[in-house]
Amino acid sequence: MFNRILAVANTVVISNYRNRAIFSLFIIGAGLLLFIPVIGEMAIGSQDKFIQDAGFFVINIMSLVGIMYMGANTISQEFKGKVVYNVLSRVISRTEFLVGKWLGNLVVVSLVFWAMSLIYILEIAILLKVFSELHIIAIWFMYNEIIILTSISILFATFTNPILHSFFLVAISICCHFLSDIWVFAMNIKSDFLSILLKIIYYSLPNLENLNFRAHAIYGVKIPIQSITLSQIICAMWTLGFLTLATYIFERRKLL
Repeated sequence: MFNRILAVANTVVISNYRNRAIFSLFIIGAGLLLFIPVIGEMAIGSQDKFIQDAGFFVINIMSLVGIMYMGANTISQEFKGKVVYNVLSRVISRTEFLVGKWLGNLVVVSLVFWAMSLIYILEIAILLKVFSELHIIAIWFMYNEIIILTSISILFATFTNPILHSFFLVAISICCHFLSDIWVFAMNIKSDFLSILLKIIYYSLPNLENLNFRAHAIYGVKIPIQSITLSQIICAMWTLGFLTLATYIFERRKLL
């Protein structure tokens, strides 16, 4: 089973090896990272903190765009070209096919993410001389966020078209960073219906702010080991949950 999953993942990676869109995404991200110090010269306040924060933001946004592009096309193109019928008619199961697609997407997005992260690390280490282990932790949990969003992307790809997939992914990504505010609204809003709806959203989505340690890295605040451990467990559980739901839906989808 593992070999079949790797085979599907390998086809995704190979098919995107010379993809101009993915290469362009990296070039744009790298260009923005290298241009940030120039913008930092015009920043009001601490230039070092602005450059660090802007760098984190660029990596995060470019990675989200990569996930959105990969997820919107990875399964829809298989159905459009009728390749999926030939693949699933053989020994591979739908679960193996879907997990392989998720893994392949994650590998491609990971290459872009870590390449931009390397540029960012070299930039703050050489220009600002503020690089520390806190930046490594912050970047690692940004990557954990990428893992969760890739699993959400695969989930939407199983039952939506590319346009709706992109819309839902962006909307979910934004909501996941504002769940604390959603909870406050749910507790204070007068409408019982909206209160219940907001509570359902709160409990149905991962709070990605629990994986956000960027402020700790920028301001040099120590991160408790308990927070790191809990955040890692949260990432693993939500990823497994979204992949399980995605395979459940895909197993019951009519292919013809």
